[in-house]
Amino acid sequence: MLRCLAKAPADRYSDAEAEGQALAACAASGEWDGRHAATWWQESFQRTAVQGDLHPESPERLTGR
Repeated sequence: MLRCLAKAPADRYSDAEAEGQALAACAASGEWDGRHAATWWQESFQRTAVQGDLHPESPERLTGR
């Protein structure tokens, strides 16, 4: 995912198909689905909201927005 956020366009995936192939090759690709990811994000943000900080891997923290 960090490659998708690379500053230089040449460092990003060339297109969505290339990104999809890389994600499918990821070791955890068979373990995660949309429901699992949504649960993980929700639980992660609830923990950090109590602490008053963004989760270290949140899109807001990674992009600075």
